[in-house]
Amino acid sequence: MKKSRRGSIDFSSKLSPEARAVRERLAKLPPRPVPPTARECFAQRLLAYGLPPGRRTMSPAHQLGLVQRYPRLYRHADDKPVSSCAPFAREGFACGDGWFGIIDRLSAKLAADPNLVVSQLKEKMGLLTVYFQPGEPASPEIETATDRALEQARAKSGRTCEICGEPGEIAARLRGWISVRFVPCERLDDMEEACRRLAEYAGHRELDVFAADGSAVDASMLALVHLGEGAARQSAERRARFPGVDWSRLESFRAMTGITGAPSMTAAEIWTFARDAAPALLRALR
Repeated sequence: MKKSRRGSIDFSSKLSPEARAVRERLAKLPPRPVPPTARECFAQRLLAYGLPPGRRTMSPAHQLGLVQRYPRLYRHADDKPVSSCAPFAREGFACGDGWFGIIDRLSAKLAADPNLVVSQLKEKMGLLTVYFQPGEPASPEIETATDRALEQARAKSGRTCEICGEPGEIAARLRGWISVRFVPCERLDDMEEACRRLAEYAGHRELDVFAADGSAVDASMLALVHLGEGAARQSAERRARFPGVDWSRLESFRAMTGITGAPSMTAAEIWTFARDAAPALLRALR
C-alpha cells in the first residue's frame, strides 16, 4: 500500500472496480450548496436549519431583531451551519415567541460581558436553557450579575407560556414533553398531537386493516376526543386566529366516547377523517 501525501494509509488500491467507479462518479458531482447562515434565513423570513420536528421556534422577525441588537452575543448566527460545531448556527432560538421578552431582557444583561458568546439557546425540560462558548472570564462583578440574570430568566420561563407569553404552568403534556403552557395553548398542543396520532393510527393504513384493529380504532377515538376538548377550550378571539378550522365540528367530537348510546363514529368515518381532514387541520393549527 502506498502512503498518501498526508501520511495516512491509501486504501484505494484495495477497492474493487465497482467501488472505484462509484468513488470516481461521486468525485465528479458538483459540490453541495452551502446553506445560508441563520441571519440570512431570518432576513428572508425563514427559519434556521436543524431544529427537530415538532419543536417550537421563534418567528424569524423576532430572531432577526435579537441578532441585530446583540451581534456579539449571537455571533454564531453568521457561521455557516454545515461547518460550525455551535448548534445556534443551525437552530437559532429554539423556543417559542412567548419567551421573546424574557430573552430580550436577558440578552441586554448578558451583553455586558464582552466575552460571552451563545452557542445554543433552547427550551429544555420546560425551562429556558442557554449554553456558552468557552471564553475568558470577566470581572467577578460581571460574572455575578450575569449568573443572577440567567437564574432569573430561567425562573421566569418556568411561569410563562412558551407560545403566547401568558402565565402558565410547567407540566408533562400529551405528547410526552415537559413544557410551560397557558391552558388554551396547551389544548392547541394537544390538538396538534391528536392529529399526528390519527395519522399514525389510521391515516397510514388501509381501511380494512385499520377497521380490523380494535386497539387502533379505540386510540383514534380518544384522539378525536382530545380534538374536541381542545376546541372547546378556545375562546372566540383565539378561534378567529385560525379561520381555516371548523371549530363547531371539532367541538362535537368532545362527546364521543364509544360507549353504547353515546355519539360515535364508524371506523370508516374515523379513517376518512384521519386521511383527509387531519393533515389539513394540523397545517392550519401550526
